[in-house]
Amino acid sequence: MPDAPVPIVILGTGRSFTSVINCMIGQHPAMIGLPETNIFRDETLGQLWDRFQSGINRLRRAGLLRTLAYLHDGAQTDDTIAAAESFIQSHRHWTYVQAARHITELAAPRGIVEKSISSCREITTLKRVREAWPNARFLHITRHPEAIVQSMESRIDRAVEKGKGKRLLRMTDHYSPSDYYNVFSSTILEFMATLPPGMGMNIRGEDFLTDARLYSRQICEWVGLSTDDAAIEAMMHPEQNPFAVIGPDAAKRGLSASFLENPTYSGKPVAIKPMTLSLQDADLDESRRRMVILGNRLGYM
Repeated sequence: MPDAPVPIVILGTGRSFTSVINCMIGQHPAMIGLPETNIFRDETLGQLWDRFQSGINRLRRAGLLRTLAYLHDGAQTDDTIAAAESFIQSHRHWTYVQAARHITELAAPRGIVEKSISSCREITTLKRVREAWPNARFLHITRHPEAIVQSMESRIDRAVEKGKGKRLLRMTDHYSPSDYYNVFSSTILEFMATLPPGMGMNIRGEDFLTDARLYSRQICEWVGLSTDDAAIEAMMHPEQNPFAVIGPDAAKRGLSASFLENPTYSGKPVAIKPMTLSLQDADLDESRRRMVILGNRLGYM
């Protein structure tokens, strides 16, 4: 059996098109786009599972459960999700390296596309990804920082309207949306600077979605995948990804909720507006000042 393509790891903040782009790249015939497995968040599967015991954290179990259910049993049902949880409980001692390599072996001969946002929180977590998949390619997807902040604020407002936003509001008391953008973006940039030439690529998400065929070909060339017309056409249909639907009751999510509600690629251009904030603004606080600097560095002037 030929070797599987190298893993493609998508890095980015939340609200930056990573779900749709993950599923688009994962629709290449030689690849499979996974939901957020979060397997690099802790040293072992047991520690990870204990972290995701209650409240909103339980939602973060869905990606790994759905991945194992599909790769083990070829389906995502109540029964296969239950079997996946039993597998995790019986392998609590497994390290993130063992878990990651198990998933790549199950997916072979296809390569995997993985996009756990939690991996981008700390540099040590990103180093775990590199340890488990030393030949991986890292694709940093960015979005206009003001658009990310506005999207996060809208999400909080919608949750509050539904009576489910108390936890999010408590978080913003200590950690504003601009703080979130700064921490994750800085961590990703620090990590990307450590990679050997050719192992990392940065693409503005707006550019990818505006000309997806062009950027899909570039990504395929970068990692050595076929660029024939049939492969590129397949990548235009993220809705055909097996995880681009609401999952069973015990594992409904795993990808962005807004993406799962409408997992298609529209093909419409995504405009990049100039930054409204400026370093010359007298009332700019330190968090937003840092956000402007990072945004400028990533091509949002």
